[in-house]
Amino acid sequence: MKVPEFKVSFQFGKKKKHPLRLYVIGAVLSFIIDMIHTFMRIPSKDLWALVDELGKEFRIEDINELVLNSPELLQARIEREVDGAIDDHLKETGHKDPEIESVFTETLKGETPLGGGMRIRGKWVPENKEEQ
Repeated sequence: MKVPEFKVSFQFGKKKKHPLRLYVIGAVLSFIIDMIHTFMRIPSKDLWALVDELGKEFRIEDINELVLNSPELLQARIEREVDGAIDDHLKETGHKDPEIESVFTETLKGETPLGGGMRIRGKWVPENKEEQ
């Protein structure tokens, strides 16, 4: 009995897609986002962020590739991810921003119709240093 021969082609890595596909997807998404922006007054930046997050969540390779090939969309993704990481770190460590207390002073009578000088200083700065 003779064993049949099979031709097997295997490709390592990601399957290459036609570059025109990326342009078509970008054009369609741009048109849809522009229409939503025009009629609903939602900022385009927020809509692109939504498309990017949906693409990441549902692992849509075409959207991910579009974002990675567009410098503006990639920069926005990096900023969102870094800001999110910083926020997560601050929540985990329980960090609170220090409250800066300041002293506001104003001279009511002065050389101009609006009055005299206005100053602001930190509570830790002595009053006499303010006049130097």
